[in-house]
Amino acid sequence: MRKLLFVLPLLFLIFACKKEKNIVFSDLERAIENPKNNEISDADIAELLKLSDTTTLESIEDLEYRQFKIGKIFSAYHDKRGTFPTLYKAITELVTKSLDQFEDGEKAEYLAFIFGKSYLMNLYAHLIDAKVEYHWKEFYKLALNDDISIIHTIFTSINAHLCVDLSKAIKGANYKLENKDDYFLYGDILVTSLDSASSYLQQNYNYDPSFALGGFQLGDFVDAIFGDGITTYLGFQLLRSQAWENGLYLQNPSLEKNILNKLRNDFFGKEDLFKTLKENGVI
Repeated sequence: MRKLLFVLPLLFLIFACKKEKNIVFSDLERAIENPKNNEISDADIAELLKLSDTTTLESIEDLEYRQFKIGKIFSAYHDKRGTFPTLYKAITELVTKSLDQFEDGEKAEYLAFIFGKSYLMNLYAHLIDAKVEYHWKEFYKLALNDDISIIHTIFTSINAHLCVDLSKAIKGANYKLENKDDYFLYGDILVTSLDSASSYLQQNYNYDPSFALGGFQLGDFVDAIFGDGITTYLGFQLLRSQAWENGLYLQNPSLEKNILNKLRNDFFGKEDLFKTLKENGVI
């Protein structure tokens, strides 16, 4: 009898644990159940999870391959969530080929690695309906909206990655003033890659964004709406300079909170500009 009294609670605990385990979804189950992924096959969802799993990310070459594959999977469904990895693949590809041009190639490679890793981490969270950082949450919201154009979606992805992720990557890669030349060389490569990016987007989405990607701008259209100077405000050269300053300031603990708030405000400020451009039929 005493033995039975000991065994019964033990059996209760075992079955209770099993029941609890059955109601906890795996990440794949969560991704398949996520309504945002309804148009994508289970096999492709599984592949997207595998490709965006940063715990297995090994190198910048691996990053480039994953961006290529992610873009291909999404574009097969004409899903605008694939526009950014399609665009970004061209950047990573050119950085990989240009590492010997940097004074500190190892550090430049690490910057590119953690810069791209931030995108994958947010994609994985988005797929399983977990918490996504605010800037990528905005991108995925727009990418899933049929009323938002491809170029609008691309602009928001550039805003997210260049204006927020790059500043954080500078801090993560421990870039200092002495690394300034390498950083701006990285920026030059980024701009140079835009022709290839336009070509990849044309291949995957039958869409040529070169009219707008030449400087993250729409020239006279933008200035006509907002006044002179806004085109420059959205120019790649200025954005990378701002990211550089913000990345250095983020390394100062006394300034970090204020800079993070600034990144958020700047991001949504540009998003407001894009909304106005959409309302005026420009994008």
